[in-house]
Amino acid sequence: MPKRLSLVLLLCLAGTFAWAAAPAITSFAPTRGVVGTVVTITGTDLSGATTVAFNGIPVKAFGTNSPTALFALVPEGATSGKITVTNANGTAISVTDFAVLFGLKNNPKDGASMVWVPGGTFTMGSPDGVGEKDEQPAHQVTLSGYWIYQYDVTVAQYRAFCAATNHELPPFPQPKIENPTYRFNSNLSWEGKTGWDDPALQQHPIVNVSWYDAQAYADWAGVSLPSEAQWEFAARGPHGRNYPWGGTATEYDKKNGWDESRCVNRNNSEIIGKSTWPVGSFPAGTSWCGAQDMAGNVFQWCGDQYGSYATVNVINSASPVKGKDRVLRGGSWRGYLFDLGDGIFLSDNGECRSAYRGGGYDPDTRNSYSGFRCALNSPGQRLGGTFAWTVAPTITNITPPIAIVGTVITITGTYLDKVTAVTFNGITAKTITDNTATSLKVTVPEGATSGKLAITTAEGIAMSVEDFIVLFGLKTNEKDGASMVWVPGATFIMGSTEGVGEGNQQPAHQVTLSGYWIYQYDVTVAQYRAFCTATGYALPYWARSDYSWKGKTGWSDPALQQHPIVNVGWNSAKAYADWAGVTLPTEAQWEYAARGPHGNNYPWGGTATKDDNKNGTDDTRCASGINSKDVGKSTWPVGSFPTGVSWCGVQDMAGNVDQWCGDWYDAYSIAAAINPTGPITGRGRVLRGSSWYDRYAQSAYRSTNVPIFQSDSIGFRCTSPAPGP
Repeated sequence: MPKRLSLVLLLCLAGTFAWAAAPAITSFAPTRGVVGTVVTITGTDLSGATTVAFNGIPVKAFGTNSPTALFALVPEGATSGKITVTNANGTAISVTDFAVLFGLKNNPKDGASMVWVPGGTFTMGSPDGVGEKDEQPAHQVTLSGYWIYQYDVTVAQYRAFCAATNHELPPFPQPKIENPTYRFNSNLSWEGKTGWDDPALQQHPIVNVSWYDAQAYADWAGVSLPSEAQWEFAARGPHGRNYPWGGTATEYDKKNGWDESRCVNRNNSEIIGKSTWPVGSFPAGTSWCGAQDMAGNVFQWCGDQYGSYATVNVINSASPVKGKDRVLRGGSWRGYLFDLGDGIFLSDNGECRSAYRGGGYDPDTRNSYSGFRCALNSPGQRLGGTFAWTVAPTITNITPPIAIVGTVITITGTYLDKVTAVTFNGITAKTITDNTATSLKVTVPEGATSGKLAITTAEGIAMSVEDFIVLFGLKTNEKDGASMVWVPGATFIMGSTEGVGEGNQQPAHQVTLSGYWIYQYDVTVAQYRAFCTATGYALPYWARSDYSWKGKTGWSDPALQQHPIVNVGWNSAKAYADWAGVTLPTEAQWEYAARGPHGNNYPWGGTATKDDNKNGTDDTRCASGINSKDVGKSTWPVGSFPTGVSWCGVQDMAGNVDQWCGDWYDAYSIAAAINPTGPITGRGRVLRGSSWYDRYAQSAYRSTNVPIFQSDSIGFRCTSPAPGP
């Protein structure tokens, strides 16, 4: 074909869509700071940013010097939460929170970094039935503002104290005798460390210190040990976080496990020789005020004597007047999950919870899992009464999660009556109605594309966990009642690059498609039965093996009607498509509907890697060999995994059933193609997707079989080239 004609054809393809990229955030540094801190945000497509916000507060000064880096000043009024970057094509949200510090300074005596905790009133302890008995009763405490050490006191800081005062260093932890039958005593401490002067230990928290040792250090440093109330407020904040990083208390919290990405515990302490980690190693576990390691690493001595909680409201609570024992707070590196069988795990007393009390310890106690941090009650820059706490909104659900422009959707959550704006991947909605504290209605705006839904109040911003899918078009096939979604035409890269996935997915090559309709779901049992009734076509044979369809009675079983039809060969699928006035999708149409213009590795997203042919499925997003046992070792009803929806609104493109395509199977050509339909002839037809008993979820994965082949893992969906919306 002459080059000029090829160009004209490319330009004239009906319905071709001009794709542009939304931004993405991969990291930011630093991860915490005061107002005015310069934060470097890295990611992709950042040079076109129009808005940068910290927990909903827009940045007044930001700039970029490349598509992969952006610099922003933390704005006045910002509080801890997500960073968002918006351009004309969408909004990116950080995975972790940026911690906005209320104040930051160093103690000149020991160089310790201290963060400011504004005074406030909070509920201390746990309600009846939650946590341990000594955490009850829950009671109200009001505190004046105070400083607290950002990190636990380190080995280096404690050694400096001992050198200055001749205070004796604590004994060095020794490995315990191996006891393989009882994991608690299994060689727990400091493997490979040589002593307190070991350079590798200087930024670890000091351990084996008694309460008296900790108090002596605090006196030398001109500070104090925090009261138990100060410690808990710094860990959980005014909104009662169950863990320093968030969460709500439940009846079973004392059995909850540790989050190994946010705190040091037994499972990850083994990585560095069965001991502590350097302080601040888990910034994702930072508390609301910027304090780190408030869960895990080491228990921390508080100033209080141990005793039962008061039942009345307390102001700047003091310790009980009786008793010798002292309070330890937080968890330690020895806390871990142990297996009770049947997939049930129990953690070490729920020690990572902010309300957990390791109380009743003799002040002479020393062990390899206890240390301390300090506090200072001198004025701070925001000490002038208590802090006016505000509450950001939250999103718990969106109904429906997929819709076309103009659809009225319902958002449920908290503090929604104060919402000032709702945006769909950066596009602001014009119509918000029926606001209550827990729900609102909003109309999907013109120009919206699939991505995060955000709601904004004066107190902050909330982002949806999953993408809201904006359909380009939606209609019903009158013949079989199938729902069809519109896929705008475009040019994309089909297949996989060398070294990624299976060999038959290569070479990656450019394909240009005109727009088309595709069935939103696989053809169901009910739809196929209607086809057979109308045409006299024979139903497929019934799968009766022990591995398939346990408890199902046959194709007329009411429980099966919304499952995808299986045991249909390619010829039968083609016969259905002819009857319904549609076609089987080409292999290129199938892959583009699954992965989209940005090359999603899975229908729900992701980037391809060289080990993708070994990757398993996400059991929360598709039917697989793992979760199929939940429905009697068979398929699931179509659309059972809405979080696995593809970019254009198609469901079950991974898992449930492999799907016949119209093409004959052959090796890919490296040449660019326009609306390819595959070879003229061949031995086998193309199969795409994955099924309820395997674990291939890649959008580029392909297989083949002869047209007469039938299996209880194979079904199909259809397409139509009719004009789009």
